[in-house]
Amino acid sequence: MENVAQMKNGKDAILHMQTSVMGKVLRVDRHQGFIYTSIICPAIDEFSKPEIVKIKSKQMIGITDEVLKSPVVCIVGGYQKKAYKNNDGESIIPVDITLTALE
Repeated sequence: MENVAQMKNGKDAILHMQTSVMGKVLRVDRHQGFIYTSIICPAIDEFSKPEIVKIKSKQMIGITDEVLKSPVVCIVGGYQKKAYKNNDGESIIPVDITLTALE
């Protein structure tokens, strides 16, 4: 909503490790003092499926079924999960990507 950073042009444009997200709010969850907003993004073309992302924030981004009027600027982060071996004996280290609203 108002206090979440919105995308701008020029000197305030998106910086390294930032991205912007547009779409429709699917659901809003609260956990340990943060708000997690799941957003379905428009498909890139009529033959692609829409992507769904989850954004962590301190303030509300939107309510369920709301179409965002402007992009939400997010910091891209991530972390490694516990390694495991697949059926071929190869070591796999999963990485999860996180999006945190720039507020």
